[in-house]
Amino acid sequence: MDGPLKNKSYEFALKEANETDDWLSLLKDTDLMTEDQYSSFHPVCNELVAMLAATVKTAKRGDS
Repeated sequence: MDGPLKNKSYEFALKEANETDDWLSLLKDTDLMTEDQYSSFHPVCNELVAMLAATVKTAKRGDS
């Protein structure tokens, strides 16, 4: 997989990672997840979002 299809895959993964972060916040806010669980998952999710965002940015730069 290369070119535009690969870039769309990264964009999709970024969207899903952001949605996962939203769900983690919702679970914590509704007490369906403990603060300890949230503190464990949230930084990992944020790191993944940051890596995917950088990948998308780099891929877009390469397309132009």
